[in-house]
Amino acid sequence: MCGIAGVFDPDGRIEPEKKRTAVAAMSQSLSHRGPDDSGAWDDGVVCLGFRRLAIQDLSGAGHQPMVSHGGELVGVFNGEIYNHRELRFALDAATQRNWRGHSDTETLLETLARFGPIVGAQKLNGMFAAAIWHTASRELWLLRDRMGEKPLYYGWQNGVCFFASELKAFRAIPWLNLELSTTATCGYIRYGYVPGDFCIIDGFAKVPPGGLVRVVREGGVWRQVSVRYWDLVESCGSGQLTQPRLADAVQQVHGRLLRAVDLRLLADVRVGAFLSGGVDSSLIAALMSRVSAERIKTFSIGFEDPRFDERPYARAVARLLGTEHYDMCIREEDLLQQLPCLSTNYDEPFADSSQIPTLLLCQFVRREITVALGGDGGDELFGGYDHYRRYLQRRKIFAPLERRLGRGSLRRVAAGVQNLGRMVGGEHRGGQVAALLGGREALYEYMRSHWRTELRAAPTPQWRAIRHPRCELEFAQLADATDYLPNDILVKVDRASMSTGLEVRSPFLDPEVIALAMSLPSQLRMHQGAGKPVLKEMLRSYLPADLIDRPKMGFRVPMTAWLRGKLKPIVQQLISEGLAVEGILPQSEVARVADEHLRGLANHEHKLWILIIFNEWYRSFFSRRTPAG
Repeated sequence: MCGIAGVFDPDGRIEPEKKRTAVAAMSQSLSHRGPDDSGAWDDGVVCLGFRRLAIQDLSGAGHQPMVSHGGELVGVFNGEIYNHRELRFALDAATQRNWRGHSDTETLLETLARFGPIVGAQKLNGMFAAAIWHTASRELWLLRDRMGEKPLYYGWQNGVCFFASELKAFRAIPWLNLELSTTATCGYIRYGYVPGDFCIIDGFAKVPPGGLVRVVREGGVWRQVSVRYWDLVESCGSGQLTQPRLADAVQQVHGRLLRAVDLRLLADVRVGAFLSGGVDSSLIAALMSRVSAERIKTFSIGFEDPRFDERPYARAVARLLGTEHYDMCIREEDLLQQLPCLSTNYDEPFADSSQIPTLLLCQFVRREITVALGGDGGDELFGGYDHYRRYLQRRKIFAPLERRLGRGSLRRVAAGVQNLGRMVGGEHRGGQVAALLGGREALYEYMRSHWRTELRAAPTPQWRAIRHPRCELEFAQLADATDYLPNDILVKVDRASMSTGLEVRSPFLDPEVIALAMSLPSQLRMHQGAGKPVLKEMLRSYLPADLIDRPKMGFRVPMTAWLRGKLKPIVQQLISEGLAVEGILPQSEVARVADEHLRGLANHEHKLWILIIFNEWYRSFFSRRTPAG
């Protein structure tokens, strides 16, 4: 796992030494992502920088930036290609090659050189972000893995393209103009993360999951072309089951998931696993124990409050699986000590409060191992979230009305209800009714939003583009998998793990597992209101029922109490001062919400945490710019 950065300057607008100094500063700002090695490459048009965390081929043969055998490609790459041995075999069958070493970076370059960026990317099974310069055609390629496990930001200023793994790399260039994006800020305040391909900095964006950004010269003009080499929505059903029965589904998913776990054990360092004791992490640990030649190490953390402490379940699972288990109790003081690090580690404002224990877990795990497998993606792909049940209950009531009146008519009614609510001062209730009447997109947006009708300028969520889902549950899953997963869950894990030099791999996000999961009929994604029937049935081969059929706990922190206790001064500051940026939310509304929470009249912990994180991030990001050089 690594950090990549670079500058594409096709017209020579930046002095060569100034450009090299800038890229060196960008790379240095990413040293936490790659503490083992660094490198740079410059041909006057493209300057690439790199920081390496050595996982495969620990020798100098894995050094980056790397040049392909034929010299046509030069690239930097962050991530892992799990099927790179298979790709090498296929490449050798076509043309015998003299490999320098056994790094997957070399395999990536040769695959892209042989098949081109689109077909080549489609052959990759991995998590990755890469910047590739084609020396012959003079094209720049920026590409990202299918589900968005690895980040890649890019943006243009004065005819020059800047790109990097994290936004802090752009802060390292003092002469770069960085300004807040109002649209992205509104999206963050609504959802608690920056949604879609937006970036909190104006003029910059994220390469989308499964995306390829090509910068090409056509007719004497440089032009950016963005395409998707893979799309989750379009790929639904590509792994169709031959018989939609539970036993068949369990057998097929088990086989594919077992292979996915086996592929993710490929490393030249020790690999372990997160183990919370929940379904997803327990299943990954069980499959690891089955295929690993060594006794695996598993890790969990817990809390002093037994309501949030899953360590007893994790220990029971570890005993049954025979893992070498480590756990740690986190005190409230440990959690609070992480607060000053959040704006630095998470780069963009990010308000999923489970980020705090995730940071502590990664710090704990890194003491023993360099690579850990996790269960991310299990809830989105196999129907595990509780909010799916609530969404389906509401749609069951209002979907027949939508079919009878038509979507257009129902939306007009919904808009009328919302306007009436504003007129009579019942905006919250009016917004809720409007969401119920407004169709699946409006309802899901309402359910996933924290600040709702009070916010006017939030961007349109990506899930509004989802057309013709085969069932209501599939719509909700696709909405989460295309936005919440890459922009919340995977951001949380990537930034927390990379801040400590830990690599986290997710077997559930293997392309074959994704294809099969999204082909399951609705009754095998959720059965009688209970999610993940396929995964739970599979886990019964390894664990007893009492460790499987228990309520989902999650990675919670006592945020409600904090905001009325140790964080109360910050909430009071919101009442008196509001947001650091004016015009996003009315100050009167911010003060009302904060006052209601402090007085115990309502629980607004999510809303307040979103605003607190934004203020802290804004002051940190724009007040401390690292000088280049």
